[in-house]
Amino acid sequence: MQEEIDGLELVVAAIATVLIEESMKVSLKLSPGRERGKSWSIDHRQILVGREGLVRTRAKRGPNR
Repeated sequence: MQEEIDGLELVVAAIATVLIEESMKVSLKLSPGRERGKSWSIDHRQILVGREGLVRTRAKRGPNR
């Protein structure tokens, strides 16, 4: 019986923590490291992992879309 109460208290505490954090909008902000960055940095990352760069990718697209 006591173990069930302790388990429920943990669940209630976890839910309350999430609601408090969500109301403060702290957990929903993107950190600067998660932003995509400028076009040249995206281009270099794509080339480093073996993909085509932005210039070539954008050149493939037709002008009439």
